[in-house]
Amino acid sequence: MRNGPPHHLRPQVQRTIENKIRLAAAVALLLMAGYPAVLNWWGVISNIRNRLSGIDKNYSTGPLVSVLLSACAYLVYPFAPKGWIWILPAMDVGNWVALIGLPVAVIRGKFKHRPR
Repeated sequence: MRNGPPHHLRPQVQRTIENKIRLAAAVALLLMAGYPAVLNWWGVISNIRNRLSGIDKNYSTGPLVSVLLSACAYLVYPFAPKGWIWILPAMDVGNWVALIGLPVAVIRGKFKHRPR
C-alpha cells in the first residue's frame, strides 16, 4: 500500500501548492508596491497643505518603485487575468510625475546648464 494520492493526482496537487505560494508572493509584492504609492499621495497632500499654511517644506515623490514591484507581481501571479495588477502603478502619483512632469520640465528648459 502506498502513501499519498494516486499517481495521476500528484501533478495537480503540486500545481495547486505552487499556485498558492505564487499567489502569496504576488499579494506580498502588491502590498509592497502599495506602500510607496500611498506615501507619494501623502507627500502631495502634505505639500499642498504646507503651501496653504505658508510652510516652506517640500516632500518629494518616488517614481517607478510601484511599477517595478508590480511588474514582479505580474510575473509571479499564477492566474490568467493579470491586467488588473497595473491599476496600482497607474494610481501612483509619483509615476505620473515622472511620465508627465519630467518631459514638461525638459521642454521648458528647467535642466539647462547655466554658466556660473
